[in-house]
Amino acid sequence: MSKKSIFSKNILIALLLASLSLWYVLIISADNLLRVYTLNVGQGDAILISKNHFQLLIDTGRGKTTYSRVKQYLPFNDNKIELLILSHLDSDHIGGAKYIIDKIAVDEIWTLNWQKETETVKELKNKVEEKKILTKFVRAGEKKIIQTEEGEINIKLINPEEYILESEGNNSSIVVKINYDELDLLLTGDLENEGEKKLLEKNIDLQAEILKVGHHGSKSSTSQEFIGKIKPEVSLISVGKNSYGHPSQNILDRLKSINSKIYRTDESGTIEISTDGKIYTVKTEK
Repeated sequence: MSKKSIFSKNILIALLLASLSLWYVLIISADNLLRVYTLNVGQGDAILISKNHFQLLIDTGRGKTTYSRVKQYLPFNDNKIELLILSHLDSDHIGGAKYIIDKIAVDEIWTLNWQKETETVKELKNKVEEKKILTKFVRAGEKKIIQTEEGEINIKLINPEEYILESEGNNSSIVVKINYDELDLLLTGDLENEGEKKLLEKNIDLQAEILKVGHHGSKSSTSQEFIGKIKPEVSLISVGKNSYGHPSQNILDRLKSINSKIYRTDESGTIEISTDGKIYTVKTEK
């Protein structure tokens, strides 16, 4: 076979693959399901929630690779995130934000404050100001309702109660509860046992079919009483190679004891949950 024929064949294969990819993305964009992607970003958190042309990103992982992960799962011809929530200011939750903001339009950011004195926070704050992104310092009680043809997406923050200085640590994490029809998701940032106890004392509805396990499955989070109130059918753990012992075997055993199905990004890659608000399916990258 001549070099010209081989070149032409390769071009045809490339065009076919591109067409198939475009077809897949168009089908995904048109099926009207809500999708929750727990992105495989290593030892960190980044969760993309997508419904047609509304995109919510909660945390951004540690570095620039999160941008390509987010871009991979954005709907075709949509290069905008309507809301970016930064649960707290640790680098494994906000380190990728400046790269995302640089290449993807962001309408609004919710965070606690910019009061942590690190180079990562300083660079992110400068990038946010450069891009003139509306930034809101939030606390428990903040709400946003997204209207879709199929129903409402209700986003509510249930932690922290007050504007807490970063010295309070992981228990200042923004905790997000999302409701879509009959399905509830609870996303807990790096919340630990002390913060969980405060939520339990508030006697609010914590029940959720889907739980993003706190602090990468650390032994200092996910108490028996806390998950007893949530009763998660699915538990998502965003974790990578680390020296902290995440996730703790005790936590894995605790979740198994309530028959919660565990998915880990270090084992399964990106985890995709698709739902019409009544039933849901879970698909993994690996």
